[in-house]
Amino acid sequence: MIQDRLTGKAQLARLSNARRPPTQLLYGIAFEHFCKFFLTHYCHLEVRGTLPATTSPFLVCSNHRSHLDSLAILIATGLPFTSCGLLAAQDYFFRNPIWLRLLTPAMHLIPVSRRPRPHEFQSMVDSCADFLRDGGRALIAYPEGTRSNAAGLSTFKRGAAVLALRLGLPVLPIFVSGTDHVLPKQRIIPRPGRILVRVGSLLHFNQAAQPANLRSYSLQVAKEIETRVGSLNSQS
Repeated sequence: MIQDRLTGKAQLARLSNARRPPTQLLYGIAFEHFCKFFLTHYCHLEVRGTLPATTSPFLVCSNHRSHLDSLAILIATGLPFTSCGLLAAQDYFFRNPIWLRLLTPAMHLIPVSRRPRPHEFQSMVDSCADFLRDGGRALIAYPEGTRSNAAGLSTFKRGAAVLALRLGLPVLPIFVSGTDHVLPKQRIIPRPGRILVRVGSLLHFNQAAQPANLRSYSLQVAKEIETRVGSLNSQS
């Protein structure tokens, strides 16, 4: 199990500042402050639910309807952007020079293949483990696999569940609403609106109780995560 070795605000800042050129560091700070101001005042971001009182790393699993989802979740956690690793589609974010120039100086992106071969998935798991060992506090994943146009949830894929089981991470279910109105697919400029982030309770999975068939068990875990995320949508 990955153990968090950094606690306190000063130590959390270490991850944000380590091995980052001054210009990149300043850009990252400015980007984070701008995003907080924009989502708080332009999008009227509201967070409901209690964030986990833990110093150990965790995996966020959320629905996905807009590129603004990640920013809303990052702000909702209250953690520095660079202390959260975002699992990002390799074919979208890492082959688009605009996204790379805009995002990589300000946050930690971990490439994920939409249809990973075993060695590609293992490489992603290793990258996540390295990030957490270096002081990362959270990983953010979208088990639906892509932005959804549906009002509810698409079926959760099991990749996030396998990641949580392999790294021994508890899962924090989150449901984000309103981002698909502010910045839907095919829209470049956000429009005014309200964004609501509902935070659930941490889900813990007993690694020692895992059956020999990891595929079957990970599907069960993925379904439980999907159910918990979906239940947040029905809360008032």
